[in-house]
Amino acid sequence: MYKLVVCDIDGTLIDSKGNISERTLRAVEKLADKGIHFTLCTGRNITKTMPIVKKLKLKVPFVCIDGIIIYDPVAKKVVKGLNLDSAQARELIYIGKEYNTYIEVSDGYKYYKYIPSKGHIKYDFFNECTLKGKIKSWLSGIRYVKNIDELCKINGPIYQVIIGADIETAKKINNEIRGKGYENIDVRDFLWEEYLFINYKGIGKAKGVKVICDYFGVDMEEVMAFGDERNDLDMLEHVGMGIAMANADESVKAVAKSVTLSNNEDGVAVAIEKLILGE
Repeated sequence: MYKLVVCDIDGTLIDSKGNISERTLRAVEKLADKGIHFTLCTGRNITKTMPIVKKLKLKVPFVCIDGIIIYDPVAKKVVKGLNLDSAQARELIYIGKEYNTYIEVSDGYKYYKYIPSKGHIKYDFFNECTLKGKIKSWLSGIRYVKNIDELCKINGPIYQVIIGADIETAKKINNEIRGKGYENIDVRDFLWEEYLFINYKGIGKAKGVKVICDYFGVDMEEVMAFGDERNDLDMLEHVGMGIAMANADESVKAVAKSVTLSNNEDGVAVAIEKLILGE
């Protein structure tokens, strides 16, 4: 019997328009009625995750930035976070500057973005580059800086540095970072082409889910999890029932124990109804 359901957001819980269906909301409510916990495990930051949390009326901790942060929405605080060493973070930022790249830094609540030229705007693909898009970006915690030094003056911890560059440049930067012999960081170059995600060593959604399991006192085998992208791979592999969406990357489907309908077809609700609620 599953005691905990963990769900990715983009491409999984919400449809292509960013909405959670009424059917999905009902399924989550029914889980609560059966004493089964439901929470989120997302690549989003805290600010961008909170509207979904409020929509679901979650009162339990959730996982942000691919397992780097565990946030309690009731206490309104980070209960666990694995941040980069500040000196290392600055060095990573200046390596990006040397190669004239798109650079993004996260403090858990906001994304600070440096776009050196119009040619680098393509790496900022979450912004529609319209007035509406800019307002939406601001509300979801996105801030743009004009000078690279501003990224090094961010107050508080830095949890992740993202570098966007063409594939060959990204390879050179990756090799340079690895050549420095840092033992406490990971460079994830497999999530999206032309991006390097640099964070504290050993993080991942599976580890974030393990923290949530410990919080509830459940075993990983008692967890059902949903995902669609490569940052969901480790989570789906390590839980009792890892379920991929029909719209998922093929590598995700390959490790999942089951594949449900797409995020535009209430795939999460369908699987919960069938495998847990018996409907």
